[in-house]
Amino acid sequence: MVETVVLSALPVDELLSIRKNRLEPDHQSGSEKRICIVTGTHGDELEGQYVCYEVNRRIQSQMENLKGIVDIYPAFNPLVVEMGVGMRITKAYCEQLVDGIVFFAHNEPLVLENTVVFKVIRRLHK
Repeated sequence: MVETVVLSALPVDELLSIRKNRLEPDHQSGSEKRICIVTGTHGDELEGQYVCYEVNRRIQSQMENLKGIVDIYPAFNPLVVEMGVGMRITKAYCEQLVDGIVFFAHNEPLVLENTVVFKVIRRLHK
């Protein structure tokens, strides 16, 4: 099931949309383990998107063997993926994200990047 995790307005009538594809067994006990596959964080890394495609294809072909939940985020940074360029992630940026995760765990942030992190983390806890 494809689900929109983040939908946020951008300048000039554009939208930031981050989607995930959830694969789960038909019959669940409530104690299933979950894995989250995230690609497209730096931009145009097509290998990761191909891995998402292959994982999804292989699981779909053998759904009867699926015992847990698989969340696939093929384009976590869709703006840069669409541009076809990479974005360099620095240590300072990662530290900012960690601070944002701690600080915004319970409060809706105002800055777009923090809003994205906030909404994704809330979805991870569902």
